[in-house]
Amino acid sequence: MPNFAPLSKEEKEFLESRFDKMYSFVEQIGAGSFSNVYKGYMKKSKGEKKHVKKKENPTLAIKVLKPSNHPKRVQTEIEILELADGLGNISELLMYHMEPDGHCAIVMVYFENKAFESYYDRLNLCQIKWYATSLLRALAYLQKLNVIHRDVKPANFLFNPVTGEGRLIDFGLSELNREQPAKLQKDVLANHCRCINEPTYCSKCARKPKQQVDRGGTAGFRAPEILMKYPNYDGQIDVYAAGVCMLSIVTRRYPFFPKADDMDSLAMMAQVLGWGQLKEAAKAMDKTLDTNMKPEVVDFDELVKTLRINSYPPEDGYEEAESGIYSSEGSESPAPTDDTNSLEWFSAVNLLKGLLNPNPHKRLRPAEALQHDFITGS
Repeated sequence: MPNFAPLSKEEKEFLESRFDKMYSFVEQIGAGSFSNVYKGYMKKSKGEKKHVKKKENPTLAIKVLKPSNHPKRVQTEIEILELADGLGNISELLMYHMEPDGHCAIVMVYFENKAFESYYDRLNLCQIKWYATSLLRALAYLQKLNVIHRDVKPANFLFNPVTGEGRLIDFGLSELNREQPAKLQKDVLANHCRCINEPTYCSKCARKPKQQVDRGGTAGFRAPEILMKYPNYDGQIDVYAAGVCMLSIVTRRYPFFPKADDMDSLAMMAQVLGWGQLKEAAKAMDKTLDTNMKPEVVDFDELVKTLRINSYPPEDGYEEAESGIYSSEGSESPAPTDDTNSLEWFSAVNLLKGLLNPNPHKRLRPAEALQHDFITGS
């Protein structure tokens, strides 16, 4: 986790006073555009408007929301956490506060984890399998609930490399899909206008209204359908983002896709997946993707293999004093070896291709991915 400055006595007293001195704030463990997260404990419970589940005094993750949060988004996040009920590798909600003065806090059970930066370049294929399994289980559960997370990334998936367990957190950008009929919207270029291959738009196309799609998410993890402004996106955007997380671990490169605008992001995506696949995906979404870049055939399998071979982890591997499913008593992770010729490797790459398929209609769904040989194999 990121290192934050220790909380001063004044800061602790200020935080405690905001919520009727119910909590003891220990340290800050997270920060974002819309909230700060603190580790703490409950002092006492009181007040009829505090919604509490009976549980022995656990370590808490207290998410204090900033005033810039829209009340509707806060309510949606709480609704989703209540709906998930701590199941399916989703962070467990204990209580929430929505004070008249605008102060809001979401209190969850703290989950012991390691920072992504401390392990992404050190995991072997067995460990990668557990990471993928835990994240895919969370996404499969969300799709059952008709929830789109919309910001899946390493910082929002807490993982413990020792136990192999993970928790999906931060539903501040999430949405509930209530099965509303989708409006079929065609891209202006799908109407086969004569200007389609010209360097400028014709006057007719120039007058067309600009398509607006809530982009959400984090640059580098946005799915092709978001970058192409496809209005009928669904939970498959989370699957693509999970694929990017796995891609970073497999290739030992993070971030894999640097932050960029939508067109540059598509260009970088094409270098990995190929322009052919992206154009086919665009067609499936009633879009037309045109580029003056020379299309090249990309051998995804060879690309991923080369990146992994050329980026060996640190010599000490992933050291952990505790015992767990990834370490025997008192031992270190095995010395790094070239695992790119094993059957497990080929299975892992095949799963990656299914998760990163730019066509959302052909991309593996979480439940399907959980039945993949890489996940189910021993």
